[in-house]
Amino acid sequence: FQDTGVRLNYPWSDKFYSEVYILRGWNVTTGDNNRGLTVGPSIGWLPCSWLNLYLNYLVGPEQRNVQNNIRHLVDFQAFINNPIPKLNLLLYGDLGLEENALGGNTQNAVWHGLAGVVRYQLTDRLEPAVRLEYVHDQDGFQTGVDQTLYGVTVTLNYKMALGKGFNLLIRPEYRFDKTSENFFTSRNTFRSDTTQHTVGVAGYVYF
Repeated sequence: FQDTGVRLNYPWSDKFYSEVYILRGWNVTTGDNNRGLTVGPSIGWLPCSWLNLYLNYLVGPEQRNVQNNIRHLVDFQAFINNPIPKLNLLLYGDLGLEENALGGNTQNAVWHGLAGVVRYQLTDRLEPAVRLEYVHDQDGFQTGVDQTLYGVTVTLNYKMALGKGFNLLIRPEYRFDKTSENFFTSRNTFRSDTTQHTVGVAGYVYF
């Protein structure tokens, strides 16, 4: 989520493009924790008007003051646009591995996840969406707990024209999370519950 670097992008044709990221630190908020660089090659393919496919890869050393232990992340995305009118589908898959991250720097950490989004445009203004998510953090490397997490999010996108080219997007959302272990805080007790409910609303002005 947090990184600093450069990105190079080149479209080879209307249907195929490639890019590469060169980063100093990956998910590090206080500056790079070693002198190694993370590299992220990426390709995108649009085989037809309703299907976009993307394959991304991040690789680099991310342990403090260690150059040899490498973190790998493979990310796959598929965008299915209007297989039937006004319907959009999004599919995501991720697989991560960090070398010698566990057991006194003797064991690899592995995690993976899947997600899908179904979005349907009821009207020009109203577009509901449902997102399903699954994460298996078998070593507790990403979340701090050996667990499997499931999430369901219901979002309502409401668009309104404000005039003079400005538009307003209001996005209320409800999310339910379920995990195999006590992970969520309940009544100020840390890691005491296996479920969590979240309600939020966001507003955007765009032009």
